[in-house]
Amino acid sequence: MSRRFAALGTALILTLVAVLLMTLPGNSGIVLASSRALGGTELTDAIGHVALFAVLTLVWYRAARTFVNDRVALSVVVIGVVILGITTELSQRLVPERGSNIVDLVANGLGVSVAWALLRFRRG
Repeated sequence: MSRRFAALGTALILTLVAVLLMTLPGNSGIVLASSRALGGTELTDAIGHVALFAVLTLVWYRAARTFVNDRVALSVVVIGVVILGITTELSQRLVPERGSNIVDLVANGLGVSVAWALLRFRRG
């Protein structure tokens, strides 16, 4: 039982951090620092989105798997994380110094796809 809640807690905390990073104003210190840490270009930011959404998918899959079978967990998580990526990207239109970016949106989806492929490969 505690393993279940630890996995769920980890997924929730990571999701909260991701949402905060993607919805804080673009000129905030943490957003600028994280962008610079990745190189500060549109390409390196996109790579960061791929990595973030791959990790989100994997972490949520691990948590969901403690509640339902693998197939259901993978389907629900992929749909949920894709919706999260779309929602956070569109919400950036309302945030100062931010804006929706098709490159980031595609990178979010690519991250989910990479995690999906890894999980499918692992399952055989």
